[in-house]
Amino acid sequence: MGVELIGIVPIREELGAVERFKGESKLHEKFGDDGIRAYLSIDSKKNAEEIKMETGIAEEKLIEILDYMEREKLIDLKTVYELEIEKTLKR
Repeated sequence: MGVELIGIVPIREELGAVERFKGESKLHEKFGDDGIRAYLSIDSKKNAEEIKMETGIAEEKLIEILDYMEREKLIDLKTVYELEIEKTLKR
């Protein structure tokens, strides 16, 4: 599954301070420090495999956290292919 993580890039959503606080609070309630560590590691450039290595979170748990963050609209999960197409279209 690690190969799949290389192709996924979490993109942070632009949130106001209150929305971000609410999202981080719910994330911490559900996943504890791992959830916050994963969220803070997202810089919209690193792929999910790099985040896994940086945070030390197990792959299965990281996938669960990323899925939760996407459902809560804290992040958007993009494939490397989608990002390349977006970059090409902006030119």
